[in-house]
Amino acid sequence: MGKRWITFIGNVVLEEVKFEERLIEARSYSKKALAKKNEIEMFGWRIDEFYEIAAAETIDYEKRPEKIKSSLTFAEGNPKITMTIRKNILGDNRTFHGITAECSIPSIFYGTKTAYFIKENMLCRLTEDFAERIRLLTGYADGIRAVFHIGRKDLADFYYVVLENLEDVVEIAQEDAEEIERYLPSEAEFVFYLDAAENTVICRPAVWYGNREIMLLGDDTDGGLRILRTFKSGHIGRKYLTGGIA
Repeated sequence: MGKRWITFIGNVVLEEVKFEERLIEARSYSKKALAKKNEIEMFGWRIDEFYEIAAAETIDYEKRPEKIKSSLTFAEGNPKITMTIRKNILGDNRTFHGITAECSIPSIFYGTKTAYFIKENMLCRLTEDFAERIRLLTGYADGIRAVFHIGRKDLADFYYVVLENLEDVVEIAQEDAEEIERYLPSEAEFVFYLDAAENTVICRPAVWYGNREIMLLGDDTDGGLRILRTFKSGHIGRKYLTGGIA
C-alpha cells in the first residue's frame, strides 16, 4: 500500500473517531450502534481524494452480498440524464392542469467541487459545471428517478428558467408539445434604454411580454419591482424544483 493510501485511510479514521466522540458526548448514539467493520463512507473530500489517488490504477473490489469479484476503473465523463414532459389533465372534461416532468438519473455522489457516478465497473468524475447544474435534480431523485408536477401558473418559470438551465445537460423529450405551448405566455425579453442628462448616464430597464412593455423600476402597483424580483433565476429554480415533487 502506497504512502498516499495510508495517509488517506488514517485521515478518514481520525475523522470518524472524532465524529463518533461528538455524537456519544451528545448522547445521540451508542458506541455499539456506531461501530462498523472495514467500511469507509465516501462523500465530500473523501471521494475526491479517493478518485485522485486511485485514478492512475485499477482497484479490485468485491460486490456484496453476491460476493462477485471485479475491478474498478476510473474516467472523466458525464452521465446521460433524460426528462420526459407530458401534460396533466383533470376531470371528465380532461381539462389541462399543467405538466409532469419525469427524470431518469443515475445515483450521483457529490464531493466538494464536483460529483461522481458509477457506470458498470467504472467510477466517473463529472465536470464541475455539469455537476452544479444538475444538483437540484439529484437532490430529489429517489435512486434513479425524479418526478415533478408543475401547475399551469408556474409553467412559464419552469420552461423559461429551469429548463433553459438544463437543456444542454439533460436530454428533454416532450409529449403533447403543441398543446402545452398554447398555455405558455410569451417569453420575457429584457431591454435597456440608455440616456444622458446633465453629464449623467441613465439606464432604464424594461421587459417585453409579446406586445406589452413593463418598466422594471416602477413601483409594485404596475408589477415592475415584483417582476424584477421574480426573474432572479436562483430563487425560481429552487422554488419550482422543491415545490412540486412526487
